Amino acid sequence: MPVFSAAALAASFCLAAGCGGGGDAPATTRTATTTVSATPGVATPQGTPASTRAAAPAKPAKPKPLANPAKWPTTLRVGLIDPENGAKNLAGRAPFGMRWHYLSGGAGTSGSWDAWRTGDGSYASAYVQDSEATGTVPLLSYYVLQETPPTNALADEHQKVLEGLASPAVMRPVVADLRLALTRMGQGMGADSGPAVLQVEPDLWGYVQQQQAGANAPTAIAGSDPQAAGLPNTLAGFARLVTRIRNQVAPRVLLAYPVSVFGTNKDIVGSDPTKEEVAGMATSSVKFWRSLGRPFDLMTFEFANRDAGYQVKVDGVQSKDAWWTPDNEARMLQYVKGVLDLTKRSGILWQVPPGNAVRKVQDDTPGHYRDDKVQALLGRKGRPLLRAYRDAGIAAVLFGSAFPNDTCACPRTDQYKDPKGADDDGGYLASQVRKYVREGELKLKRMPQRGR
Repeated sequence: MPVFSAAALAASFCLAAGCGGGGDAPATTRTATTTVSATPGVATPQGTPASTRAAAPAKPAKPKPLANPAKWPTTLRVGLIDPENGAKNLAGRAPFGMRWHYLSGGAGTSGSWDAWRTGDGSYASAYVQDSEATGTVPLLSYYVLQETPPTNALADEHQKVLEGLASPAVMRPVVADLRLALTRMGQGMGADSGPAVLQVEPDLWGYVQQQQAGANAPTAIAGSDPQAAGLPNTLAGFARLVTRIRNQVAPRVLLAYPVSVFGTNKDIVGSDPTKEEVAGMATSSVKFWRSLGRPFDLMTFEFANRDAGYQVKVDGVQSKDAWWTPDNEARMLQYVKGVLDLTKRSGILWQVPPGNAVRKVQDDTPGHYRDDKVQALLGRKGRPLLRAYRDAGIAAVLFGSAFPNDTCACPRTDQYKDPKGADDDGGYLASQVRKYVREGELKLKRMPQRGR
């Protein structure tokens, strides 16, 4: 199971590592066009009586464009964790189509994200504006509950979540902070801008599901916000509250629900589940989501929150439980497809480890830990695994670790930086993204859109 207590470190990670460093070339502009050739009818031979002529076959109907009220790009995008003001530099390194970052820190404390930049939540609006200027879709991951006092002092993360949800002293600042995040994101969007995404509290949903607390888990939302009026003090009520606030202050922001593998009490790698068990895991995840009232618009899936080399060298995980096999890849694909087929939603692969096992600089030392998921998704001829995820309903793949000393696939600015300013992964991810765009991005088969 991933170690999630370090997820909040990502807020300072890219600022320290300089994930957005690089050239100043403008972003690549993507234009998607579809050409349809109508098949003409078959001519009737001369001299055939009108009464016996075969009817010309009907012209095939032009394919209907995919519904896209959210103005989502029509191709599968590849993104990377990226800091404030980093969009231009990121675009100069490779035509990344998305960028993401955390909003973290205890709500109502001096360490909260809302104090970043110039304060008052300005980081969120600036991040959206910076992304829009380069044609990049922004995703911000709201990760605040576990760091909000007084329950942040508890030792166990399950307790932090379950007791924090039930505490008015926690939920009032958390909800107010969430309202601020959505308000500022909405204000950062131009009149004709594309989408922006807010992922809401990774870990929260998984921990509640894992404890079998269910949608009726107590949640102290009464009095936390005017939009809470009439809602039950439950987890389902909290999900509805988030949606109500979004609808009021940022109706064009898409909300992402973090689907939790660990919420099923199994995992893709360590548990080595059978196909039948994986199918059951997908069903369990969807059943829990439905019990919440089918909240939010997109589904996000976390591969891991750090590279395999980091897990082995730093965490002491055995290699067989850190490095994925083709069987593991197949299990994860089956799980993701199962969830998206059952929910009829689009998905995003999030926090995919950015390390590689190709470049020599990747030697499992700080800043240069290895993994092979970039190779699996982007480096194989024809990108069969990426295509399979696209076919399953995945709209984007976002790389990035939650740990400051892990690989960032960026030019670092800390003690682990390359003297020549090269990317700490040897530039492999950027090179594969350039190749992916050059050879033709994958057309989406399902568009993200507002949930119903």
